[in-house]
Order: sequence, then C-alpha cells, then structure tokens
Amino acid sequence: MGQQELADWLNGQLSRRYDRNRVSRWENGSERIPQIVAQLISVSDKMNAGPKGLPGGMAGGGSGAPRTATKVSVANQKGGVGKTTTAVNLAFLLAKAGMRVLLIDADAQANATMHLGVDAYALDRDGATLYHVLLKDRPIEKAIVAVCGGLFDLLPSSLTLSQADGEMAGDPNSNLALREKLGDIDAAYDAIVMDCPPNLGQVTINALNCSDYVLVPVQTEPMAALGVPMLIDNTLTKVRRRVNPGVEVLGILPTMYAERHSMDRLTLAQLHELYGAKTRIFSPVPSSTQYPQGSAAGRPTLEAIPTAPGAQSYQEVADALIALRAKREEAAHVQ
Repeated sequence: MGQQELADWLNGQLSRRYDRNRVSRWENGSERIPQIVAQLISVSDKMNAGPKGLPGGMAGGGSGAPRTATKVSVANQKGGVGKTTTAVNLAFLLAKAGMRVLLIDADAQANATMHLGVDAYALDRDGATLYHVLLKDRPIEKAIVAVCGGLFDLLPSSLTLSQADGEMAGDPNSNLALREKLGDIDAAYDAIVMDCPPNLGQVTINALNCSDYVLVPVQTEPMAALGVPMLIDNTLTKVRRRVNPGVEVLGILPTMYAERHSMDRLTLAQLHELYGAKTRIFSPVPSSTQYPQGSAAGRPTLEAIPTAPGAQSYQEVADALIALRAKREEAAHVQ
C-alpha cells in the first residue's frame, strides 16, 4: 500500500485528516507514529482486516490491549490565569510525543474549542457538545471531533454548558456523570486533559472526581495566588475523602510571569514557600503576546511557534505526565 492509500484508509477508520507527507514522516522516523495509528494497524493486522504492504517501519505498534487513560484536570477557580492556554498546549505536546489525547473543554466560555478553530455555536445547534453528553444522553463518541490536523481529539463546549451546574445540582449522582461517560471511550486514549471552568461548581467537581492528577496554573499576582489554598487544601481534600482518593496534584504552574516586576517575584517566592515542600512547582511561563496570537490563529501556540516564551515550562509539565504514566504502566505490568 502506498503512503496516500494508507493515509486514506486511516482517515476513514479514525476520522482524521492525515496525508501522504505525514505518513512519510512516520516512515522516515522524523515524526513519531501516533499510538492510535499504531494500535489500529496492530489490531487490524491481527484480525486480517487492515491494510497490507505497509510502508517500512509502520507495522507492529504493540499488543493493542486497551489501557486506561491518564486524566489530568487543569483547574483554578480564578479566571484569566492561563488554564485554556495550558490545557491546549499540554494536549498538543502530549500528542506530539505520540500519545492518543482527548482534550475536554469543560468551560462554558468554550475558549479551548474556539482556540482550536472549532465552531462552538454550530456544534451547540447540532447537540454535540459536553453539555449534551452530560445532560442530554448524547453518546460521547458522537461529540468528539479531531483537531490540529488529526493530531488529537476535542470534546467541545458551548455557552449552553453554563446551565449545567444548576441542572446537575438536584441530582445526588450527578458528580459522577463525567466519569461514567468517559468509561465508554477511556481505552481509546492515553491521556485526557480537562480544561476546567473558573469556579468550583458541579462541572469542575465532575472533572476532579475522575482525575488522576490536577495541574494548577497560577498567575504570579497576589489575588490569583489566594485561590490556591481553597483548591488544593480544601476542595481536593474533600474529593479524596468522598469520591476519588487517588487524585494527586501534578504541580503548580506559575503563569504570566514578569521577572522585572517585584510583585511577581514575591508571589513566586511565596508559592515556593507555601507549596514547594508539598508539590512540584514548574518553571514559570513568562508573559507573552504570542499565546493570544496562537489562539486567534486557531492553533496551539506551540505548534505555530515552538520556541515561544514558556515552551520549556509546558514541556516540563508534559514530560512529568508522560513519566508518571510510564511509571504506572510499569507497576501494572509487574502486578
């Protein structure tokens, strides 16, 4: 099978937009083969249903056995601290590393959805957003769309999600709705990144209740940092006690950092003083106009500008998550 034929077959199977140039990069080793592609080829080959005569280096890809996705919530009850920028670029970096990634836009402002060039209004009209999955029994797989040229997937949001907290409040089991829905597609992904709303309502609690890790972006200014104890010391303690005892803080990510400002330096020092002994504090992401520019272009900033300020900070987060997943997989294999 030629490269374009393989790309066409994959696009039909996975609803992606791969092309022959992408397949060529996989073949020559300049780009890592996405795990979802490797798994599909492996499983299809075993079932004698896949393409034959694969380009060199494309065969194999592991056993195809389903695995549980590593889930991370990007959360802070204060808005404007860089949650969406963090979630979008983290999803991109994980996918670029070869992981099968789903980004969930759990914010009614739909910033992550629009950041990736997806029409939130059209999907809302079609009943194909997170709100419809949680509250209208829309099958989750029918609301997921491929983004970034098929590199990873998105479960989009829309303004209608703003109704969810009120509608879920009367249902005592609603705080596990997202966990239940993710159970239907869990094995299809290696990582699920959730961009949480800037509050601690029902949608955020749903995300925390099914998370393995929580990443806390914090703008390095005093008012933003004040919300950290409420999330880490209060909300997460309750989540562990009541529903999800295994959830851990992946770390704190200082954002919009201006080293020349004394208040930013003071806030960063306070974060290290208060939480440095308890959790990892990643290198700060500097203030930069390049991140809003990436959003306006409908692409992850680190795809368009790989050397954008703070790229190494986001890579630290991605590397930490990849290492933790590998550690868990190794432990499960030993057992």
